[in-house]
Amino acid sequence: MPSESLPWGVLALAAVGVGAWFCYRGWTLHRQRKLMENTPTDDVWHLDLGPAEITGTANAIDGETLRAPFTEESCLAAEWEIEEWDESGKHSGWETVGSGTVSVSAFEVEDETGTITVRPEGAEFDIDEHAEETIEVGGPDDPPEPVREFLASDATPGASSQPLIEALDWGQQHGDRKYHQHLLKPSEEAYVYGTVHPRDDWEAPTRPEHMEIRKADERAEPMFLVSDRPQDELVRSRTVGLWRIPVGVVLAALGGWMLLAGLGIGV
Repeated sequence: MPSESLPWGVLALAAVGVGAWFCYRGWTLHRQRKLMENTPTDDVWHLDLGPAEITGTANAIDGETLRAPFTEESCLAAEWEIEEWDESGKHSGWETVGSGTVSVSAFEVEDETGTITVRPEGAEFDIDEHAEETIEVGGPDDPPEPVREFLASDATPGASSQPLIEALDWGQQHGDRKYHQHLLKPSEEAYVYGTVHPRDDWEAPTRPEHMEIRKADERAEPMFLVSDRPQDELVRSRTVGLWRIPVGVVLAALGGWMLLAGLGIGV
């Protein structure tokens, strides 16, 4: 590929990659929607081993909660994101400089028939994005104390997109920031789709206190999802999200055409 066509080649590869990701994510949302629509919601008391869908009140176990990333609230799980206003290039806009998800090791879901333990490690979280307010801080202003404590952590909590808080270069950025957090709180209604396993050494459990929902082998687990949103809202959001599939196909096809054209192959 000639050197002058190198930028086009990079752009073409990027289009193929983004298109493939859109197709993958769109297909994942389609699969999740079908699972939700086709799986009946079980009462906790009538759960069997294997994939199951439940709804109920999320409660802490033995008082175990987390402090929310940017406020003093208690929660069972949190998704967080930090955006900064960037004017360094030709275009200005909000840039994500850090994000992650963190949860307690276990919590309970209770309905009118019983209670079961959920161990959310490895789960996908879909927490209401509109339940908590965004905290906005001007570039020269000090953020609230909970935010300062979060930024002073030795390691970025919650499978962040950056390994260490220091990697985000806090204190050296001069743009305005937005701090977003989405929380699953104690006593909130929760939706869980996951795999029911025996708890401890029980070989053939028949009661919910002898079972738990946790991550399974991915080959045997259709989905592990934890949310504070109603099922119909989750289904609706996944239906809307299917736009990714046609857009991904178009982007991947366009990128492929650009690659072939850059190599001088007739299409």
